[in-house]
This record gives sequence, structure tokens and C-alpha cells, in this order.
Amino acid sequence: MVLMAMAAVAAAATVSAAPTPPVDLNRQVSGATYYNRPGADLSAHDADLRACIAEAAKTEQGVGAGIAAPMIMTAFNITSPGIVPNIENCMVTKKWRVVRVEAAEGARLTKLAQPELSLVLKDWVGSETVHGEVARVWANDAALARTVKYSFSTPVINRSLSFAALAPVAPPPPSPTAAPWPDRPSSARPVDALKTGAFGAAPPGDAIIIVGVTGTGGSRGWGIAFQRMGRLPDTPAWIADQRPDFFLAAWQGIFAKKGSGLFAYAVPAGRWRLAGLLGVGAFIDFCLGAPSFEARAGDVIYAGTFDFSAPELRPDLDVAPALALLSSQPAMAAKLHAAAYSNGSTTSCVRPIAASWSDSPNFYIYNYEIDAPTPPRDETPVFVR
Repeated sequence: MVLMAMAAVAAAATVSAAPTPPVDLNRQVSGATYYNRPGADLSAHDADLRACIAEAAKTEQGVGAGIAAPMIMTAFNITSPGIVPNIENCMVTKKWRVVRVEAAEGARLTKLAQPELSLVLKDWVGSETVHGEVARVWANDAALARTVKYSFSTPVINRSLSFAALAPVAPPPPSPTAAPWPDRPSSARPVDALKTGAFGAAPPGDAIIIVGVTGTGGSRGWGIAFQRMGRLPDTPAWIADQRPDFFLAAWQGIFAKKGSGLFAYAVPAGRWRLAGLLGVGAFIDFCLGAPSFEARAGDVIYAGTFDFSAPELRPDLDVAPALALLSSQPAMAAKLHAAAYSNGSTTSCVRPIAASWSDSPNFYIYNYEIDAPTPPRDETPVFVR
């Protein structure tokens, strides 16, 4: 009997110690859920949720791109393959916790009319002690190796109480149709890496950005993208000057198990941000927030080496590899310095998986606008060795 009791205790301990399943950036938390942020009220909850719905509705999805935001707002039995996980990623970036209630209670709550359910959530969304279990909180998930990043979205039964509690809103008055962006000219196409020894061919007004990638391949991802920021988050930088605003640092053997490389790019001066990760059949877009750095004309900047096999993806800013690459270019080596990253840049979400990446759990989001006095940019250095 003693042995049986000990076995039962051991089994219970095993169950209680079961690891939390990893976050999947392309799937929302299952079950009946709502969003909670201590100290918030229902109006803040509704405003952030509507903003995230609108942002997620812009993302490229196989079927999601055709689903209007009002349809998502009023649906609470959600199985959309793409947009809903992006709404959750957005809300979590805004520091809302995903809370799941017990299944029977969730089934009962989803039968309530919107006004009644809104009254229930009024007391839950801002409470420090949650009603239910916390199923997801903000973490630097996009950078963590344990996160599932490139799964194909499959229907997940999610009865979102937060969606169902949103009050219907009148559609905005029709606005003039904006002129479509022109076709990207050849002068603005993404930048290719410079060939070894060709650094002197870079235009004199450009900057040189050096990036390393290692440990790529398979589910870890193939490369990291950088994007030059425009005056407004919704307008690409190339629209204003017809110059490149994007490059992808990726090891060329993308189908190999593991690869590495060090690449140099001649790019227009401006503020460059970590734009996202390229993986198996998908691109993780750091539109919801990412570190960025300034590149001035004539700068030679080492943006770091990114080890995709590490537990957490972050740039190693030791400039030794870049100095070795510039061994035949002493004048350029003398100007080399590590990128001065700061957190919080955002852009419009358009690619399939919307996510954020921050080096600090306390980062805040800003919209970068050249010459705009507010909001201020957080210049606190990140990725500091």
C-alpha cells in the first residue's frame, strides 16, 4: 500500500510538473478565452482589441485576407486559419494576458448576449487575480528556439469571450480610395550582398551594414530581414526616394541542415529595423515591434551575427568577424562600429505571421516618424554585451 501511495504521489508530481506547451505564433490559444491586463478597464480592452483586429486584417492570408474585421468582431466561434492568431499576437504584444476559463463555464458564457457578456468581462479584464487560468503572457517568443514559428495554421476551436463581448460599431463613412502604390522600380529592389572585395563600389552616400547568420536550416529558419523605415509606418521608405529599403541576410544553402555566412550590404542612409525571419514557407513579420538602429551616410555598421541554433536568437555584436571581413579594407575597418539598437519600432502588418521582438520585457511601442516631435523614440540601448 505504501508503494502504491508513493507511486500515486509520484504520478501526481509528474502531471503537475508537465512543461507548458510552447507558444505557436500561427495558432491561437484553444478553448474559451478572454484578455486580461491588470489595471485596465473594458474601454481599454475594447480599443486595443479593435486596433489589433484592424491590423491583423491587413495581413496576407490564404483565406484570412478576405475576411472583414467587423465579421471577426462579431464572431466568437473562431476558426480562421490566419488572422485570429495575429490578433492574439498583437494583444499579447500590448501586454494583455490570454486567460482560459473552464470548458463548461465557457460554453455557458458563449450563449450570453453581447451586453450581458460585456458586463461579465467588465470585472475580469483588469483584475490582478484572473478568473480562469493564464494560458499565455508576453515573452520574446519570436526569438526563442522553443517557439513554434512556421507551422501551417489549422482550425483551432477558440470561443473568444473578448470578441463576443465587443459592442457592434457603425461602419465608418466611406473614404476616398487611396491611390495604389506604384510598381517598385528596379532602383528600389532589395539589396544583394556585396561580393568580397567590392566594398569600394558602394555609392558614396550609402552606409555599409554587415550581418552574420549561423545555425540556419529546417524549423530554425533560414535568414533575417532588415527594413529601412519611412516617415509613416504604413508607407514604405522606397516610395519617397525610389531607393532600396529591404535586404535579407540568409545563408544560400537553405535546404541544408545547417549553414552560416557573413554578408555586407550597401544601403541608403536611414533608420533600419529588424523586419522579420524567413522560414519554411512563411515569413514572421516583426511589424508589432522590433529593435532598430540608425545608419548614416558613410557608416560601416556591424548589425551582429545571429545564431539560429541558440536557445534565444539575438545578435552577437562582437565586431571581430566583421574586422576579419574588412582585413583588406583598413579605411573601412577603422570606421566599423556595432549597431546601436533600440526597441519599439513598428510598421504596418502585411505578411502572414505578425509578431514582435524585444530585448526587454518592459519595451514600449512607438511609430517612428522622421522630424515628428512625438511620440519620443526610446533610445535605451539593447543587445548590449
